[in-house]
Amino acid sequence: AFEQFKYAESILIANQAGNSQSTNLMAVTCNNMGCYYKKVGKLHGALSYLRRALQMEVDLNSDEVTVA
Repeated sequence: AFEQFKYAESILIANQAGNSQSTNLMAVTCNNMGCYYKKVGKLHGALSYLRRALQMEVDLNSDEVTVA
């Protein structure tokens, strides 16, 4: 699973369009990475990814209820 998350992240970084859809996908990917790192006990990495995801969600300022 970790390799798939990292692969998704690398694709999103390489194809950053700056639009809300790509930012939303990156936020979801960061959230998934944060959850993975938490599950394997790498709490510093988890916190880093979860903070990035939260910041992206806040920056999107969407009406969706996805912000933790």
